Amino acid sequence: MSSDSDYLDLNVGGRRFTTTRSTLCRISDSMLARMFEEGSQFRLARDGQNAVLIDRDGSYFAPLLNYLRHGELVVDPGVNAAGVYEEAKYFGLDDCAAQLAPERRRARTWDESERTPHKPRGPSRNDPCAAPND
Repeated sequence: MSSDSDYLDLNVGGRRFTTTRSTLCRISDSMLARMFEEGSQFRLARDGQNAVLIDRDGSYFAPLLNYLRHGELVVDPGVNAAGVYEEAKYFGLDDCAAQLAPERRRARTWDESERTPHKPRGPSRNDPCAAPND
């Protein structure tokens, strides 16, 4: 059973989270574990409400926190998987990052209304920046 002191408030890019120290330390060789383990040498900044400040994007952090909670990576619609991948690498969550590795992600973006990939378009003939035809 966790004591009240095991609960932590986080402010990640302006988005607030409450979790336990044991959740953040679940993957022992991750940056999060090193930041929040007992006796950590990290100097953690705090906001006016005493939440630990982490200067990262909260929308990309949320799937990582849930991954630490239950071991499954779920990226909600509207959250860019590439951003979650970069955050997973940053925090040293290697198994999580492997699930989102670039070769496993679609290289093209999808339009949810059409359910078809958008192909990158080249310059138009009227584009003043386009190379002249020879």
